[in-house]
Amino acid sequence: MTKKIVLSAIAASVMASSALATNGDNLIATGAKARAMGGTQIAASFGAESAMYNPAMIAGAKDSLSASVTYFDPSVETYQSSNITSQTALETSATAASIIPNLTYVKSINKDLTVGLAVYGSAGMGTDWTSANQTSTYKMRTALSLLKVAVPVAYKTGALSIGIAPVLLKGELDINFNTGGSSQDTARSDDMGFGFELGVNYEVNKDLNVAALYKSELAMEYTNQIGSASKLFNVNSGSGIASGDKLNQPAEMGLGVSYKLGKGVLNADFKQVNWGDAEGYADFAWENQTVMAIGYSHMLNDALTLRVGYNKADNPIAELDGSSTATGANYNNAVINFFNITGFPGVVEEHITLGASYAVKKGFDIDFALVLASETTNSYSIAEMADAFDDNNPANQTQTTGSINNTHSQISYTVGVNYNF
Repeated sequence: MTKKIVLSAIAASVMASSALATNGDNLIATGAKARAMGGTQIAASFGAESAMYNPAMIAGAKDSLSASVTYFDPSVETYQSSNITSQTALETSATAASIIPNLTYVKSINKDLTVGLAVYGSAGMGTDWTSANQTSTYKMRTALSLLKVAVPVAYKTGALSIGIAPVLLKGELDINFNTGGSSQDTARSDDMGFGFELGVNYEVNKDLNVAALYKSELAMEYTNQIGSASKLFNVNSGSGIASGDKLNQPAEMGLGVSYKLGKGVLNADFKQVNWGDAEGYADFAWENQTVMAIGYSHMLNDALTLRVGYNKADNPIAELDGSSTATGANYNNAVINFFNITGFPGVVEEHITLGASYAVKKGFDIDFALVLASETTNSYSIAEMADAFDDNNPANQTQTTGSINNTHSQISYTVGVNYNF
């Protein structure tokens, strides 16, 4: 009963949160150790925390429990350089900071077989322009929250470990706006997706691990959200986005290396997130994204370990040609640009991370991580959309240029505890 209450509390907390995440809409990592080391996790051995990452990496882990909470605080600002009301004032999204918890457990069945359980907030994004003075944001409010439950099983034979984790993804999406001529104000929609994660790890020697990871695509559909919103914005002459309300979480694949350097450990990850192949994201011009991360930890003494890292990812959101034309041929592009940059600006590219672990006593330690996402500014063309919304105002129909501009940065803090039984 107690375990059910804890899991329910985590689920409620995650689904109530909406954050602007980092690699697209994915957090760079969820646990404190990995977040402090640039999000490196594919070949890293983090005990119970590894149950959220590569299932192969729990092989041989001690019976342990890990829990952490991330305070995630994004800063998003926007303005239009030319729009139907000629306003250029800077507006700030009112999206509140999010609390993102996770809980993991690992148990060794025997020297070869290890099982685990992970419940955690894996991704999300959202903005809130309901208090904005500009009509150019159309009072848009968005919130996507994703909770993942994974049950990893790992088998170790010699230097090789193989792991698989059945995965359940619980998602909620809410999109609301008011253009003055059309509006959407619906309750959140939710869905569940099922998939798997497969990992392998090979211990080249006592100091070097090389690992690989594959995460399957998870099919998700949110009734009366994306499809209805795109219809109200007259995308494809009112028929809406081709994939309707589908918004699949994309497949991922990656390689990782972990190398011990005396009292230090150096991790490096390289992965690809297939946004461009996932229904929903593909319709919004998201492209496959390359993510590179590096992290280093150093044990100062028996009690204190310091960590630092860096994460670099491509901006996955392509700018489409939304310039004005006599035929309105670029209208759909302009609306897609608007939705991306106003409602779902997953455009952050660089993160600097640092953290520490302190062993309170044998078998019990506390972790801390600080993640800073560098400020990035992007400008996307929406002139054709602005012209279309000006049909009843001839004075403004000469507009041929116009863009919506976004400035985005993030700071987050993670505190975690680990207990070995």
